[in-house]
Amino acid sequence: MKPVFGRVENPTHAFLLIHEKRVPSPQFLWHFHDVYELNLVVSGAGTRFVGDHIGHFEAGDVVLMGPNLPHTWCGNGGPASKRRGAVYQAVAVQFAERFLGESLPVDPEWHHVRTLLARAARGVCFGGDTREAIRTQLLDLATRSGPAKLMAFLGILERLADAADYDLLSSLDHVPLLPGAREKRIDGVCTYINAHYTEQVTHADAAAIANMGTAGFSRFFKRTMGKTFTDYVTELRLAHACRLLIETDTAIAAIAYQSGFNNLSNFNRRFLQHKQINPRVYRRQYQLNPLDQRNPTSQLNPLTQPDAAASRLRPMKISRSH
Repeated sequence: MKPVFGRVENPTHAFLLIHEKRVPSPQFLWHFHDVYELNLVVSGAGTRFVGDHIGHFEAGDVVLMGPNLPHTWCGNGGPASKRRGAVYQAVAVQFAERFLGESLPVDPEWHHVRTLLARAARGVCFGGDTREAIRTQLLDLATRSGPAKLMAFLGILERLADAADYDLLSSLDHVPLLPGAREKRIDGVCTYINAHYTEQVTHADAAAIANMGTAGFSRFFKRTMGKTFTDYVTELRLAHACRLLIETDTAIAAIAYQSGFNNLSNFNRRFLQHKQINPRVYRRQYQLNPLDQRNPTSQLNPLTQPDAAASRLRPMKISRSH
């Protein structure tokens, strides 16, 4: 899976860029760029890839990513995305590290913001009260201009820097995949896995696609992707299972098999290992806290009004180099 470099166009030299994306379902585009990005999912659900992290996303998802960290948000054609009128909508704010000039790297008063930006090298996903507050602040940011926009953005950074309810997504030893012979070899492997992970995807089959022996392929995959082949496939399957648990009433045993696990006990063990909770409790949490699951845009009116914040957003311009 070879990431594509996206050159962020900024002809007006604005200190930050705000982009809106609105499509029926986001497509897999593994890419990176040389700026920070704060991403809010307004509506929609699917699978989030950040570095070597694979996880489920939903409306309200807030993630901060550092420069050169490969990422993509991908719709999976689940029940929620197939509902009539379903749409994926996201707001992304991009900014350079020195958007405040020379003071940020050295001024003691910005220490907590520097720490936040350092965490962003791994991708930071925010939850709880922070997630709700940032959603409101980001939607408001799109309506502002001039000094008011700067002050509002500094307020967002301060809130994120002070937050305790966050998770780091990518592992410490993950190295971004840059173009080269290694990425050309693994591109076909990851394309195959992403298309067939709900089926019986074997280590031997993947090694054959890479034209390698199984032992050499194991080392190659771990070095390139930052995790083992088995962990990569398991995380894809668990992300698929999480989506089914949230969006359907399908029996858990059936979800296990539909997600590619060959028996229920293995599924339960892997789910608990990765999510620190069992599938039944995971589903119950969403049933008890249905915010944004049934009508994810109901509280996000600024972006649903054509004469409000949406009219101020500009599409992202990315030119790709291979």
